[in-house]
Amino acid sequence: MHDLQAGLPVMRQLVRDAINKKSALWMAGAMRQLFHPANDNSHLPQVERFAMGNELSEPILGGKSSARAAPKFLSYPAVAQYYHESGNKDRAIKLIEVTLKSLDGPAPIPIKLQQKVMSLLSKRWPTTRVRRLATDLFVRLQPGVLQRWQSVTAGGEKMKDVTI
Repeated sequence: MHDLQAGLPVMRQLVRDAINKKSALWMAGAMRQLFHPANDNSHLPQVERFAMGNELSEPILGGKSSARAAPKFLSYPAVAQYYHESGNKDRAIKLIEVTLKSLDGPAPIPIKLQQKVMSLLSKRWPTTRVRRLATDLFVRLQPGVLQRWQSVTAGGEKMKDVTI
């Protein structure tokens, strides 16, 4: 999608399709296409990217998850990346904190998913607040693996049972 003539209309269509499907996962996927650090979107006009990001963030954050859908908070990191790039870093960190706190919520979240989300977030958002919250949560959820977790968050070796 490095061709502006082709890339921009395709991204607009992806955003429209995701919103029309009313699927937080589709919208988060479109958001990741626009703002994930691994994607080079320098060819897209910044104003257009932020407009699409804003269009996607509202239904993701305001929508309700159905019982069969993936937990809504799993879409928050994609929205946080948009807020971070648009300059609203406090809002981005708040969304990451909500994501981490949601892992400890009343609904059972598989431990492998918890570990993967915490590992990804602490690496992508290496702020003191996020690391402290992730470490505290991880200790409560899995007290036997604190040393391995600290190694991962400190940039040491990867945990064997977490695919990143």
